[in-house]
Amino acid sequence: MANVTFVNAGKTVRVGPLSNLRRVALGAGIPLYNGLAKAINCRGAGTCGTCRVKVEPADALTPPTPLEKLRGCTGPMRLACQAQLASDRHDLVVTKMEGFSGKGTRPQPGPGIQGS
Repeated sequence: MANVTFVNAGKTVRVGPLSNLRRVALGAGIPLYNGLAKAINCRGAGTCGTCRVKVEPADALTPPTPLEKLRGCTGPMRLACQAQLASDRHDLVVTKMEGFSGKGTRPQPGPGIQGS
């Protein structure tokens, strides 16, 4: 089992290989959407890009899907609805960034983040 730490929520969840980050987060009560994206999102279809998160280490996930590549989500920036843990050998740190689509340069404020 791997530990997935959601920085913004200050929570860590234990998961197995091929676990989907969006399902893990929502199942643990961890929000993935900023502002209006809470109401206007594709519900995990990979078409809106609003569940974009920064994941470290990036190589602990399966390769980016075609939908992620279309949205420029490669490397540490991934769509939570498309990203799956490649194995249970690596722990992950997941950070939601500011902005409607999580494209900001600073982490989205939350209970696990200091500051405003």
